Amino acid sequence: MDQITHVALNPVAVDRADDFERFLYETVVPALHAQRPDLEDRWRCLRSTEPEPADTGVVTYVFLFEGGDLEEDWALEKLLPPHYGAERAEQLLEEWLDTLVPRERWLAALGGSDEEQVVWSTAAVATHAVGGAP
Repeated sequence: MDQITHVALNPVAVDRADDFERFLYETVVPALHAQRPDLEDRWRCLRSTEPEPADTGVVTYVFLFEGGDLEEDWALEKLLPPHYGAERAEQLLEEWLDTLVPRERWLAALGGSDEEQVVWSTAAVATHAVGGAP
């Protein structure tokens, strides 16, 4: 069987997008580097270039994970505690979850079209701080 590519969609409040991206390069990347360096080059993050639609205040982040198991290899709940400790990891995850919008709000934003397909234009998300490595 060919290697599987996992796709994860995260609807984020537009006013929390910077926090969401900061979480990636300040929290996830260092933990991944320390705990699972074998996965470092096997994921990408993209974001919609426009909120869906512009007045909903939702931006969609698309994650592509190459191979591995979603629950064993890619779950933040397993990646963060060994690096940050259980209590701090739980706090970080709560802060990250606060950037997301309820699924119903996201689906309502997507549902305004008669199209059978949902299509986004995306741009790459930097997973490191500007001007240097994480």
